[in-house]
Amino acid sequence: MAHLTRDRTCTCKREQPHFIDGLEAVAKVRLSGVALLGLLTTLLWECAHPPHFPFALMLGMSLGFWLLLYIYEWLLGFLSR
Repeated sequence: MAHLTRDRTCTCKREQPHFIDGLEAVAKVRLSGVALLGLLTTLLWECAHPPHFPFALMLGMSLGFWLLLYIYEWLLGFLSR
């Protein structure tokens, strides 16, 4: 919040942007893209029924990337306070 002195000058301090803010767009695109691509690949290979396909592992990794994206967005919100 800006505070004005008697001579009407602003005494507010500007916050430095965090390093994480610069990576926001790149991280969101990459994490959501990998998660979506992993989920679609998992569903495709489950429908094709190849032998010994690690369905649970692939699904877990895709959901893990979405969880990582959620944690990243929470961290951005936490640091911006």
